[in-house]
Amino acid sequence: MPRVYLQVLGTSEESSSPPSLLLFFDNTRILVNAGEGIQRLCSEHGVRFSKADLLLTSLSWETWGGAPDLMFLMSDMGREGLDVYGPKYLNEWLLANRYFIFKPDFGVTIHELNDRSVLHFPSEDLQIYPIIIDPITPTTRIMDNGVYVDHMTMIDDLHRMGKQEDDDNDHNHNHNHTGGDDDHHQHDHDHELSNEDRDIDNLKHAGGSGSSAGGHVTVKHATDNETLGTLQSSKPAGPVKENHHENVSTKVQYLAIERARRHVQPFDVRTSICYAVHTPRVPGKMDASKASKLGVPKGPLLGKLVKGETIVLPSGATVSPEDCVGAPLPGPILLIISCPTEAHVSDVTSSPSFAPYFETKASSSSDMRVVVVHLTPSHLASLPMYIDWMSKFGKSANHLMCHAPPHDKSSSSSSAKESDAAPSVTSAYKSFLELQVQLHHVVHSGMFPLPFQDASPETYPHHAHYREISGKFGKNVVFGEPLLKFNIQPMTSMGIDRSEVITPTILPKMEAPSYSVDVSSDDELVFLGVGAAIPFKTRNVSGQYLRLASSSSSSSSNQNQNQDNVGILVDAGESTYGQLYRKYGPERLPHILINLSAVVLTHRHADHHLGIVTILCKRHQHILATHGDVAPLVIFCSRFIQGYFQEFSTFMDFGTLEFHHLSELLASSPTLPKWDIYFQERIPDRTITLRSVMVEHCYDAWGVIISSSSSSSSSSPYSWKVVFSGDTRPCDALAEAGKDATILIHEATMEDNLQHEAEGRGHSTTSEVLRMCTRMNAHRVVLTHFSQRHRRYPLADFLIEEGDNISRSATSTTTTTTIENQYRDHNAYRLSRDKAVVAFDLMTLSLNKTVLSQELPAAMTSLCKMAKLE
Repeated sequence: MPRVYLQVLGTSEESSSPPSLLLFFDNTRILVNAGEGIQRLCSEHGVRFSKADLLLTSLSWETWGGAPDLMFLMSDMGREGLDVYGPKYLNEWLLANRYFIFKPDFGVTIHELNDRSVLHFPSEDLQIYPIIIDPITPTTRIMDNGVYVDHMTMIDDLHRMGKQEDDDNDHNHNHNHTGGDDDHHQHDHDHELSNEDRDIDNLKHAGGSGSSAGGHVTVKHATDNETLGTLQSSKPAGPVKENHHENVSTKVQYLAIERARRHVQPFDVRTSICYAVHTPRVPGKMDASKASKLGVPKGPLLGKLVKGETIVLPSGATVSPEDCVGAPLPGPILLIISCPTEAHVSDVTSSPSFAPYFETKASSSSDMRVVVVHLTPSHLASLPMYIDWMSKFGKSANHLMCHAPPHDKSSSSSSAKESDAAPSVTSAYKSFLELQVQLHHVVHSGMFPLPFQDASPETYPHHAHYREISGKFGKNVVFGEPLLKFNIQPMTSMGIDRSEVITPTILPKMEAPSYSVDVSSDDELVFLGVGAAIPFKTRNVSGQYLRLASSSSSSSSNQNQNQDNVGILVDAGESTYGQLYRKYGPERLPHILINLSAVVLTHRHADHHLGIVTILCKRHQHILATHGDVAPLVIFCSRFIQGYFQEFSTFMDFGTLEFHHLSELLASSPTLPKWDIYFQERIPDRTITLRSVMVEHCYDAWGVIISSSSSSSSSSPYSWKVVFSGDTRPCDALAEAGKDATILIHEATMEDNLQHEAEGRGHSTTSEVLRMCTRMNAHRVVLTHFSQRHRRYPLADFLIEEGDNISRSATSTTTTTTIENQYRDHNAYRLSRDKAVVAFDLMTLSLNKTVLSQELPAAMTSLCKMAKLE
């Protein structure tokens, strides 16, 4: 008897990951969508995705944003490739993703689906039929530094830019190391490779010359299964020649460009795909009397007949299943509904492709079972047209609503606050929440605020969006939550399985250290992610948000909005948007996004920028909904990242952006006064300056220094200087530019016993960071970008007090003597106690007060004691 079930993974891009499913069959796994955060969610809860292929319901970041990290992990687990199924333009979508999805010896086979496509899985007796929803509405524009340009001009510019970057790399690349962070992942995820290892336009024919070790994308079209070409990345055998790009175009690249020429406008990727999954047929019933008459003995031979096998009796007679077993019955039908926008609603509800699954007089008496899984946003599912359409599937159909509704004060506990009404909170990232609760109560309630959490799934039936659906369909509707299962076969166990659903986290009633002064109007530095390479269950990847409060802020009803008038985002790894949501909540976050004044992306590695796509899309949505238009958002980055966004702007609307190379912030840059004026206009009562410095990591990697000084008329006397190292080795240029910093935020990826590895990969060890603090004469140093080898507390190298044994968080191969030898420099050891701070996700520092006070050392002492208790 086959085993079939579906498992809900993500339900919300704010609280977990965008809606996604895992379909489980005996020999096949299918992942439906892979948004940001999916890898973190699966890894924490032990969901095995290494054998799954990927089924996309649309081409959007909500369905794709987590796929790059999934591919890297699949490759590390030994898998050789992945089949990706999706709508038209999937070829071009993957081509645009070539900037960061290449992986040695990992192939991606692309299947563009249409109305004639059928996905056959013979080993499962499984068929999947795509139902194409293609609303026709013209798109009109494409962005290039805030100016709308002709589409083919963009394509041509991209190739010129790629060639120029390659030539620049030839002349300027001085570091021959990779940027990997974790020795557990030996390939270091190609988003952590040096420029030599991943040339963005190093494309070769399948079977052509070049290294066979390159990652590749094999492209297939669903209608004829013809291989159109292979997209391949490999390390050049020697120095890159000037004409390197002129001879390496592929059929894949030609295909994308030819389609671009036929489509003068940007790619229309609003096509959505629903799927009708015909699960394996149910074996027919055995007719025991017929089997007995044929001489079939009880035992294994009967079982073979039920499975459809022909048997030979001891007498030599042959018995086939048709002789005594009834015809197999159709398996339950699983319908996956994707209706992402209001423009899709009428097309979905009027599509004739769903008619065979509606309940009629004839079908009501049949054995057909239908399970309808709705990935549709809750505000669209609540429309009368949609609810009426749901009713057509009949009273026997089960409906699974997998899109969590938005925050609703009337039906939620609103946040993880200590109160009798909300003693517990459910979070998809349970380990992170439990750690945050512990840090909040034991270490410092101000530095570690409790994260905002949406309402628990138990409240969904009472939400305004789902109230009518709940009342109309009763027990036949289930509201999805992460890890909820729906068993489909065997049909005797068909229904909901809550055995793996996440249990609530209890919020303890404890006294917590708090700020000694009011910091509500202070400048605020928030650590949105402190991990390296890939998200971990207690740490997201890199990101810091600097909120600059205006002295004109007052204690009015709009105080929070007034405070959020200037914000600077420094790096934005995957799920940065979710971290901002957990920090600021749904009411304040739109103001945070709209009032972003600048984004700084320090270098090309994906763990520092994959999350910016969601940030920009959400910001643009909020602008359209409230303001209509604001000044262009300024993004400082490398040409590599600018090229990536230029290509992706053919698929998504980011609003009006201005891209500038980080060299414009060098102290010697002639454009520097322009940016000083830019920030002066936003906060007139003081001077904000941004400066950049090249650091030693990959090609075009930068550190950033942000400074604030108060004007004489300002009521706020505080001045500060914050240095962001980005990823780097200890760097003379950074030490000089960051002299007398208020706070140095420096990557400390490697433990001290991994010095050689740190040197080879362009990262720093703990002791090197502490010595950098001494050289810079920084008041405080915050260590971040920790290898995901560390579990909860990455404290082994610098929280060891004299006479103490080594912390249990150290690696098993590290000894106390080894650590003590690494502190021969007495100043470095002293700094580890007096100045160093370990960063945690959502750690929040007041730059005006807390950083200058003695509360940080006290907090670190508490943290050290807490770590030793584990």
